[in-house]
Amino acid sequence: MVKRKEPLQIWNILQTNQVSKTIGGKSLVSNIDLHVKKGEIYGFLGLNGAGKTTSNA
Repeated sequence: MVKRKEPLQIWNILQTNQVSKTIGGKSLVSNIDLHVKKGEIYGFLGLNGAGKTTSNA
């Protein structure tokens, strides 16, 4: 049996850092960080008009 000296790294398959979107001077989304690792299930929930589609566009 081979022992690892370093911990196994799990890489993100999707990652965003400080994503923002402004239209017409109005901030719609501000500084979203998102990290999804392989095998994780991701859901984006929110009220109507909360910015879900805008965040992913």
